[in-house]
Amino acid sequence: MIYFLLILLGHFISDFVLQSNKMIDNRSHEKSKIRHTTLIKHVGIHLIVYNVLLLVWILVSESLTIQLMGQVLFATILILLLHYMIDWLKVTVNTKFSRQRVKVFSFIIDQLLHIIVITVVLHSVNLLNIDSFIGFTISEKIIAVIILILINTLVAGRFLSIVLEKIAPPNSSEHVVEEEVDEDPTRKIVKKSRTYYPDSDYQLGRYIGMLERILISMFVVANSVMGVTVLLAIKSLTRFKQFEDRRFAEYYLIGTLISIIIAIAIGYVARIIIMS
Repeated sequence: MIYFLLILLGHFISDFVLQSNKMIDNRSHEKSKIRHTTLIKHVGIHLIVYNVLLLVWILVSESLTIQLMGQVLFATILILLLHYMIDWLKVTVNTKFSRQRVKVFSFIIDQLLHIIVITVVLHSVNLLNIDSFIGFTISEKIIAVIILILINTLVAGRFLSIVLEKIAPPNSSEHVVEEEVDEDPTRKIVKKSRTYYPDSDYQLGRYIGMLERILISMFVVANSVMGVTVLLAIKSLTRFKQFEDRRFAEYYLIGTLISIIIAIAIGYVARIIIMS
C-alpha cells in the first residue's frame, strides 16, 4: 500500500505542483515536436519525483534489496510509458474537440486512467495488495492525508478553472439607472456606472477557494456541520455587491456548489482513513 501512496503522491506533485502554466500551454501547441518535447519533460519530472520518494522510503524503512529495486524500477518505467500515452491521447482529444464538456470529461478520465494504471501495474509486480486498502498504518495515513490535501486544493482548483472557464464573468459590470426630469416628465436622464473587479481577484479567489475547501473538509472530519454554514455565510457577505451582476451570481453559485461537494467528499474520505 505504501508504494501505491508514494507514487500517487508523486503523480499529483508532478502534475499539479511542478507543472508550470507554460508546460500546460505547450502540451497543446500547434507544433507536434513541441508537444512531444513538453510531454517528455513532464514524464521526466514524474520519473525524478517517483524515484526520490521511493528511494527515501526504501532507505528509511531499511528494506533495500535487489529484487525490490528491480520491481520498483520496472513498475515506474511501465507507469511512465503509459502516462505518456494517456497524456498524448488527452492532448489529441482536446485539440480536435474544443468544446468545454470535452475538456472537463477528458480531465476527469485522464486522472482516473492514471490512478488505474498505477494500481494495476503495482498489483501486477506484487507491490500492492488490494486487501491493504482496508487498513492503514500511521505512515500510510499521513501520506494519504497529504494526497487528499493536494486533491482538495490544487487538483480541485484546476478542475474548477476548466469547468468555469466559459462562464467566468468580465472584470467589470455596468449599472444603468433612468431618472425622470421634474420639469419635463417625458424626458429621462440615464446614469451609467461601472464597477471594476481587478484581474488579481481571480488568483486571490483561487486561494480563498483552497482555504475554504480545506476548512470544510476539516469541519466534516470533526463532524461540525455548523462550521460549514458559518463559513459559507461569511464568504457570501464578501461578494454581496457583485451579486447585482447576474452572470457573476450564476458563476459564483456553480463554482461554490461544486467546491462544496468536492470538499465534503474529501472530508468523508479523510475521516474514514484517519479512523481506520
